[in-house]
Amino acid sequence: MFEGYTYKDKELGKIDLKNFKGFNVKKIKFWLDFNNPSEEDIKKISEFVELHPITIEDLKDEEETTRIKYEEFDDYSFIVYTGIKKISKDDLELYTVYFIVGKRFLITLHKDNKIINDLKKRDRRKKFLLSRGTDYLLHYFIDKEIDLYYPIVENHEKAIEKLDKDILKSRDKKKLDDLFDKKVINSELKSLIVSSGRMMSRVTKPSNRDIREEVVIYFKDVLDNLLIINDSLQTTKEQIAATISEHNTLLSSNMNEAIKVLTIIATIMMPLTLITGIYGMNLPILPGGQSKESFYLIMGIMLSVAAVMIYYFKRKKWV
Repeated sequence: MFEGYTYKDKELGKIDLKNFKGFNVKKIKFWLDFNNPSEEDIKKISEFVELHPITIEDLKDEEETTRIKYEEFDDYSFIVYTGIKKISKDDLELYTVYFIVGKRFLITLHKDNKIINDLKKRDRRKKFLLSRGTDYLLHYFIDKEIDLYYPIVENHEKAIEKLDKDILKSRDKKKLDDLFDKKVINSELKSLIVSSGRMMSRVTKPSNRDIREEVVIYFKDVLDNLLIINDSLQTTKEQIAATISEHNTLLSSNMNEAIKVLTIIATIMMPLTLITGIYGMNLPILPGGQSKESFYLIMGIMLSVAAVMIYYFKRKKWV
């Protein structure tokens, strides 16, 4: 589905895809929007602006596997932006928006993007943004997209904080598995933010032909927001690592305590086993071997040995 808008002589106009070739791009500002674009739509764009084969290849990528990137060509700059629809248990559900921006035009391609579709319903807002320039309109879209990260990251961090408390309280293995899933999600989020930051760094470079100097400062503000989100995700990453480390330390401590108890029991049993082993041979030459009282005597010796060893261990503060 196509919708196109022009701005000339302080007036907002609407254009038809069939006749937009007749407009003089040097005098009129354009915004062309393609919702769920077809190959035919991409061919129409190619008639308006000479697209590089790499751009066409990216636009035809139905699986939307193209990474976040920014590329400059002779007549336009091409931006591939990836946003997040939602976070599932162990995966991110992503979407892609394509921006083709020139000095006086902006072309957007997407699949039912809420921010773009909402703006198309607001004529006064469209008029204001186009009056500021197509690069400013581009900033509006990207700024709104980055703002969507805040609630997503906030909910992600709250979920991790809850898992941290549950793990340290109950040491539930299932909760630990959930935390490892969140660790993967956190890494993927951070990767998206870092890629977006690199893209914004290229947008804000002084040599950019398609972004005016007075608009670059607005993109720098977006870059600052990305850095803030990245710092927050880095803190979350360290928090996850600390929780896993603390959990492993507790497990190791419990294991060491169990081994310590078993070692003490085994040490106490060693002399007792030696005594019972000797008298278990039933040789007639053993002292008291034929006496009933010798049984109680040997048991007394064994209990005394055990008591002395336990007393010694306590003196050494081993138990």
